[in-house]
Amino acid sequence: YKLLDKPLEDDDSEQDSEAEDGDAMDSNNDKNDENDDVNDENIMKNSSLNKSKSSVHVDEELRAKRKSILEDISNISKIGWTTVYRKQVFDAVYGEMHKYVRAKCNSMDFEESLLPLLQNWLRREMFPFTMHLLVRDKKNSELRTSLWSNLSQSVLKSFALVRASNLFEIIAEFPDSLPCVRELKDAIAATNSLSHIGKIFRPIVTRRLLHVGASTSQILDMYVSMVRSLRIIDSSDLLLNYVTAPIRAYLRNRDDTVR
Repeated sequence: YKLLDKPLEDDDSEQDSEAEDGDAMDSNNDKNDENDDVNDENIMKNSSLNKSKSSVHVDEELRAKRKSILEDISNISKIGWTTVYRKQVFDAVYGEMHKYVRAKCNSMDFEESLLPLLQNWLRREMFPFTMHLLVRDKKNSELRTSLWSNLSQSVLKSFALVRASNLFEIIAEFPDSLPCVRELKDAIAATNSLSHIGKIFRPIVTRRLLHVGASTSQILDMYVSMVRSLRIIDSSDLLLNYVTAPIRAYLRNRDDTVR
């Protein structure tokens, strides 16, 4: 931006000189405008070039840091520390995976499918990293299969547990949340975590639904949505009966319930 060389003076003191110098000022302004346009164009070009150089510099830094980390991991593996502290390493990996799953679950709508994205992230990011960290013989197919199974189970269980804490909202948005309900069904079946889901969800239902602020009609609407959605998740009705038992008991003792 072009700065003024001196402060502006009062209008009254400039009236006589403005009449005489008007044409000269117009001519100078036209030239200044042309110069400003050229300067602005040069600034934009330089800014774009600087951004490009900055981006390349950041990419190079990231590659260098990644290479350094992998070299450190390789050295640690050679002296056997990853074998000695294998449990602690796995705990750290599982913890980071759970954080990632929770962040993704909280950032996406219930109408979107999330499991394919998580599986792709596991295949491209966490699995290669953990392989490099813990497995010395990279060509051992048995170890690769075992590690993949452990990591994928961890992702699915984290997904199921996080979605269990969101299940009240998921059911409230049913049937729009049908993709999420189906994915939760698959995750529960793969990890055998039905009882965990019930223990997480039942207190949430009691706290958020069974109170004087919720009308009987609202409770009944939610109950109907629970029946429809939970039967998709578990066709045996074990989860449904466990979660809705407090609702049925509450409605039996509520004065405005139609019997």
